[in-house]
Amino acid sequence: MRRIEIVLGELERLTRGLCLADLAQETAFTAEAIGFNLGLARNSVSKDLNQLWNDGLAIKSRGRPVYFLHRQALETLLGRQLEESEREVRSVADVLPHEEHYAPDDPFTSLIGYDRSLRDAVEKGRAAVLYPHGLHVLLTGPSGVGKTFFAELMHRFACEQASGAIPPLVYFNCAEYAHNPELLSSHLFGHRQGGVYRRE
Repeated sequence: MRRIEIVLGELERLTRGLCLADLAQETAFTAEAIGFNLGLARNSVSKDLNQLWNDGLAIKSRGRPVYFLHRQALETLLGRQLEESEREVRSVADVLPHEEHYAPDDPFTSLIGYDRSLRDAVEKGRAAVLYPHGLHVLLTGPSGVGKTFFAELMHRFACEQASGAIPPLVYFNCAEYAHNPELLSSHLFGHRQGGVYRRE
């Protein structure tokens, strides 16, 4: 494997480890940090990173030190394609839409592991809230793992993002319907009077 491919792989791995709150706090990676991780000289890594930037595979910040992020991993995190003008940014947080800058008081930061072990769940929760018409979410797991708390954090995040009326949080305890799944389905999805499924 060529050195530039190794550098690209490490940049992708590091970028995939970020969440949106990290971007708001200007988290990105220098040639020195990547070189240290890989046991390579900083100047060699810097040359490779700049070549990756020229090839459109990385974005970088202006100024010193220069910070880099893997472009495709960043686009996945943001849920959108980067503009050509965003290949080189003044600061890493500039790639976040203004209404989506995550302040340190982001509700999810009160969740232990929001930026590590629960990062995927938090990002999916944010994505569901930020999706243009919202996405349905089903939280499952054993009793006591924090499903209700996570739902409340999603609701608080939605309230912060809402431009109009603040939506109510409706609690629905599925355990009450454990022995009657048809009634649960009826409450969740509705029913039609006299509707019967017939197999031919």
